[in-house]
Amino acid sequence: MRNQLSRGLIRIFAIVFAVAVMILPRQKVRADSDFTSDYSQHTFAGDEGFDSGEANCVCQSTSGYIWIGTDNGIYRYDGSEFTLFPLDSDEDGTKYSINCIYLTSDDKLYVGTDNYGLYVYDSGAFHRVAETYNLGVSTINAMYEDEEKQLWLASSSGIYYLNADGVKMVEDESISGYNIGNISGYDGTVYATANNDVLIRVGKNGDVAVTSKSNYGIDDINSLFIDEKGTRYYGSAGYSILTITNNGKVGVINTGSLHGINKIYDDGEKIWVLADDGVGYVTSENKIVNVESLRFNESMSDMIKDMEGNYWFTSYRKGLLFLEQSKFQNVTMKYGIDSSIVNCVTSYNGNIFIGTDEGLYVVDSNGKLVSGSDNELVSKLFGISIRDLYVDSNDQLWIATYKIYGVIRVDRNWKYKSFNRSESSLVSNSVNCITEIGQGNVAVGTENGVSIVGTDEVIRNISRMDGLDNPDIISLYVSENGDLYAGSNGAGIYIINKDYRVTNMALEDNQKMSVVTSMVQGSSGLWIGTDNGLYYKEGAVRQITTVDNTNSIYDMIMDSTGYLWIFGSRGMYRYYEKDILSSASPESISFSKNDGIISNITEKSTNYVSNSGTVYVCCDEGLCRMNLESEYVNEVAPKVRVASVEVDGEEYPVSELDGQIDVPKNTNRITIRFSVLSYVNRADINVNYYLEGFESEKRTLTGTDKMEAEYTNLEGGTYKFVLTANNADGVECEQPLTFVIDKELGFFETNLAKMLGIVLILLLILIGIVVARSIFRTLRKQNEQVEELSKKSEEAEKSNQAKNDYVNYLNHEIRTPLNNIISISELAMRGCQNSQSDEYIQYSRLYSAGREILDMSDGISKLSNLKDDIIDPEFKQYFASDLIDELSDELGDMINRDLIDLKVSIEDKIPNGLIGDMQAIREIIENIFTWSASTTKEGYISIDVDWHMARTAENDEHEPEDMAGSSEYGDYIDEPETEISRIFDCDHDEIYLDFKVSDTGLGVKEERLDTMFELDDSYERSDIGMFRVSLGLAIAKELVRLLDGDISVESIYGAGTTIRFSVRQSVFDYSYVNYNERKRKEMARRNANSHLWLPDVKILIVDDSEIGLQVEKTIFDTYGLDCDTATSGFDALDKVMVNGYDMVFIDTVMPVMDGIDTVREIRNLDGEEFKKIPIVALSANTVETSREEILTSGFNDIIVKPIELDQAESMLRTYVAMDKVKEKNTDLTQSEDDINYMEDAVLLRRFIAVEDTVRVMGGSFKTFNTFVRNYMEEYKDEVQMLRNYIDDDVRRYKNIIHDIKSSSANIGAYGIERKAANLESAINIGNQQYARDNTRDFVAMMNDFFKQIDKYMAKINHADKVEEKEYRDGINKGKLKEMRAFLRAGDREPVESLISEIDRYQYGDIDTEFFTALKDYVASGDYQTSSEMIDQYLNSI
Repeated sequence: MRNQLSRGLIRIFAIVFAVAVMILPRQKVRADSDFTSDYSQHTFAGDEGFDSGEANCVCQSTSGYIWIGTDNGIYRYDGSEFTLFPLDSDEDGTKYSINCIYLTSDDKLYVGTDNYGLYVYDSGAFHRVAETYNLGVSTINAMYEDEEKQLWLASSSGIYYLNADGVKMVEDESISGYNIGNISGYDGTVYATANNDVLIRVGKNGDVAVTSKSNYGIDDINSLFIDEKGTRYYGSAGYSILTITNNGKVGVINTGSLHGINKIYDDGEKIWVLADDGVGYVTSENKIVNVESLRFNESMSDMIKDMEGNYWFTSYRKGLLFLEQSKFQNVTMKYGIDSSIVNCVTSYNGNIFIGTDEGLYVVDSNGKLVSGSDNELVSKLFGISIRDLYVDSNDQLWIATYKIYGVIRVDRNWKYKSFNRSESSLVSNSVNCITEIGQGNVAVGTENGVSIVGTDEVIRNISRMDGLDNPDIISLYVSENGDLYAGSNGAGIYIINKDYRVTNMALEDNQKMSVVTSMVQGSSGLWIGTDNGLYYKEGAVRQITTVDNTNSIYDMIMDSTGYLWIFGSRGMYRYYEKDILSSASPESISFSKNDGIISNITEKSTNYVSNSGTVYVCCDEGLCRMNLESEYVNEVAPKVRVASVEVDGEEYPVSELDGQIDVPKNTNRITIRFSVLSYVNRADINVNYYLEGFESEKRTLTGTDKMEAEYTNLEGGTYKFVLTANNADGVECEQPLTFVIDKELGFFETNLAKMLGIVLILLLILIGIVVARSIFRTLRKQNEQVEELSKKSEEAEKSNQAKNDYVNYLNHEIRTPLNNIISISELAMRGCQNSQSDEYIQYSRLYSAGREILDMSDGISKLSNLKDDIIDPEFKQYFASDLIDELSDELGDMINRDLIDLKVSIEDKIPNGLIGDMQAIREIIENIFTWSASTTKEGYISIDVDWHMARTAENDEHEPEDMAGSSEYGDYIDEPETEISRIFDCDHDEIYLDFKVSDTGLGVKEERLDTMFELDDSYERSDIGMFRVSLGLAIAKELVRLLDGDISVESIYGAGTTIRFSVRQSVFDYSYVNYNERKRKEMARRNANSHLWLPDVKILIVDDSEIGLQVEKTIFDTYGLDCDTATSGFDALDKVMVNGYDMVFIDTVMPVMDGIDTVREIRNLDGEEFKKIPIVALSANTVETSREEILTSGFNDIIVKPIELDQAESMLRTYVAMDKVKEKNTDLTQSEDDINYMEDAVLLRRFIAVEDTVRVMGGSFKTFNTFVRNYMEEYKDEVQMLRNYIDDDVRRYKNIIHDIKSSSANIGAYGIERKAANLESAINIGNQQYARDNTRDFVAMMNDFFKQIDKYMAKINHADKVEEKEYRDGINKGKLKEMRAFLRAGDREPVESLISEIDRYQYGDIDTEFFTALKDYVASGDYQTSSEMIDQYLNSI
């Protein structure tokens, strides 16, 4: 009877419960955005190393790693990277589907898989728990550890538990064959669910009880959780959670819209519910609160709260979601405001007013968002951009709108009045800013000027007509004397006095203030925020250089406690005002997106600091806020761990504890990968490490850097790796991580081997010197024998041949051992880890001595061959401008320019196209200049180049001397007959190039003058460098003789030396070198600084070259005029007929309709204005006859391309009407280029005069980058076809070369311009052979240029993403000494490698200045000066 009653009660309860479950889902639950608004959210994708688009479970190990189980394996995340771990020794970790991860009380990490059994993590790897797998336990769905430290397993084949005695199964017929889905326990009792519909209880004594879900009338059971009181929570597949207390009381929690409860989790504060369609938590009243605004909220599977209070969520379909602790609250998320650009925020009448690009939002004093349906003004301004909010002294709110309503005044009762252009004569409806000016009036700054608004009307407008040359006013301030300061969007500050008279704020010449975004009153002066940093006006204006001027300031606030808040492009800063004015390094606190600012701070925004210290920050994706008094601080110390150690590609097993590793003596590379386990604000984590015994200085990383240290070729010995880290709030790890590396000593690292090495080095040096001196003596003896034999004419030829054979034999014999010595010493240097060690220095000396002896041996052999006329000149066509420009750059790098002045005097009218041996001439000059450089310590060295006629082809009927019957020259000219070629085909004029090299050096004693150019082997060993110089002079003399010239010397001992020489050359092109003219143009580009301002002028530029057109437009844009462009004569005609241009500039060389045809067509148009319009020719041709032709065709004047600023200004001042000519008082350039561009542009300096070109382009690196990119895109493919066009389509070839010449000049690539001009000149005189012979080299040079452009573009595209360099206090001395050795040896590759390594870090001003200069000298190839600079630097510290 009693059993029947029991069954009846259960049946009644089940019916009631089922009805309740059906009804409860219809009840509403509360939504919560507070939770998510306090966190920054991140999801992870494949490019970050997390290749799985889904995740099943997540766990944090005691060491701090985050483990994520997916259907494609298990991943470990350390904040820097995801690592996919294989299970067992299987390399394919993706084949394992992970169902659950569990961390036991003894810190063991267990992983349950689908079909592959149970795994445990130990000593850096996973191992299968074989006992479970052998019992057939293949699929593990869940795990639980009881009070006895037994691990219970919910498997597809039943319930198992694992303890010290092994693995056992719960054997009971009532659960036989059940698929156990969930398992947990309380107070010795284990609870589980099976087949989604069975509730299982395993008692302390092992007794098993089974209950069906039908007893409770609920849906399938998805999840199970037991709280600290023993209450069980069963999550259903529907909309409810069944609860059963420890004493058997049954209840139900309605989950509202949450359906399919996959996981229930207790984080210590809340009980969380994860469902198929969202996340919520259970309140103390057993109500569900939905968590809104998560990045994703479907198929939620698991979650944890980590050691730092961050949350990690997984989703079966979306992957991994990370909620990071933030110092800022996302206000727009909290109140459900759309994420649009927020321009302004303020507090008024107890409400928070928020102005966005999408309208006005108001949060009332109760924290509720005021809706448009309840408020007329909010509704009216929906979709309208709000630019400023201002509360005046009468407690009225002013709202600045953009484009429609002008400015609106609102009182406490929400009554409002609009002042706009149509109804109130406001100067513009595009309102930017508002400020009060007294007597109930406000000043309103707009895009077209300033309006003074009174109580009921606009009192006065001030615009361009009143002196606001740039009327776009974006900030306002009223001084104590009533003057109104108007900050403009490009022209600095205008001052408007009480009589509305406008003046410009006076600045020093070196001060640049264009975009003025904010002005606030300080304690005794005015703070001015600009795009160029911070300024302060107290009487005079000064720039505050102690505050980062790369931070473009958007807004400033001076709070009531004396702190200045600065909002800008690099985040938010707070300074104490007195510190800024009195300290060289004012203290500050700063906040960026790393700290939780939700996005970039809005430009020209109006932010807000409340009296309670809450700061509201306007961002381009919403509004955020923080309070310093309640600021989140991460007080959890980061954990540091060794992740792996790799030795020559082989990974050594390393536990997570400190350890030691022994490596063999032949180890080349050791890579230590480590983890810093802190997940809050990774970018500001600070990591320091060093290898004790190898380096004393710490190396520093940030949390976003690659966490690894690599050491190569360590010497044998014991080292200790030491690693420390601080989290973003400065909390240091509890103890440093240390790791010992013990490397076995190699034979050459023993003391005996070192001693033997030093002895060997000394012996090799001695042998080298002895062999060299033996060669010198042998040569002298051979010379004597030759002279004696020469007297016997019948034996002279045989004697000379014997001597040369012997010299060449000696040279060959000495090269082999010397090359071996050089190779061995270089390998030994690379094997030395310490560049300061004695053995390294000895190896370096041996290397340098070997190279020096080898060079001298080659020189002696060449001198011998020259004396005996074995070497013939290599006559080729060349352009003298190439020779002169290349030498002027090279010779300047061979001297100390601080002590010695290099003077170059080149006659402009030297014929440019010559036939001769250019390389021989170059070698002569280099050898003579080396003499002057070695004997001149201060003063000057001058080089003069002139010419005189040797023979003219017209007046000399016979063939030139020594050239009769020679075909050396005849092969060069094989072109179609032209007027010029008919003259040249007969013969060529011949000239002498005259060179003079003078110095203020030591001079030469009179008795030595006669033998100045003879080889002098009397120098001591210590002065072997002078022997090399003497050898060079002897070679120079023989080369001059070879070129049918003469050489002489004059000298006053102690005062200096002058060496003159002339060489005979033939002329094939009489165009001039024009060296001085080209240098004058380059200097003009450097010094250009125009103040011409033409805002009312409109011009047209016509040029078929897109690159040229862009650069020309950029130059003219600097004058503020309106500039149209056209790419053809037809396009120009169309534009001229419909636009009234003040001037037209036309390129003379264009396809189809050239410039002359175009100007004639314009002059023939109907209308007097077309005959009077000034038209200027853009011409690359400076020949006078061409000039006359151009001027008579209808042009008013000519500008020679590339356009120089002084030429452009002169033309504009000449032809523009005087009433349109104005002068600007300040530099109107608004761009402030990132310093990284200048550092990266070193890649282009071999080809482009970067600084000068950027200056011509208005100071904008962005413009420069665009032109360089377009240059490459336009010509890269065309250049590859030049070698085909020279034979197949000469006209096409000429057009491309002409365009390249003009465009290269426009971007400052003067070397390429010169080469292209020479090729064009050759084509113009019909000399295709020169173009044919030199096009290959020109194409190679262009391809090299394109390669450098590619590198530069790759760097600047990456530069925006690259983190700031780590700061180092001084450059590593060991690296510099190592570099010095390679510089002295002339070994470029290791030098460049060391420069790259040093350049990874940021240094102080003095060190940076030194290193920048060093890089320039190294890049130029001046290794001697570079080495001396390092000496001076090391001696100064």
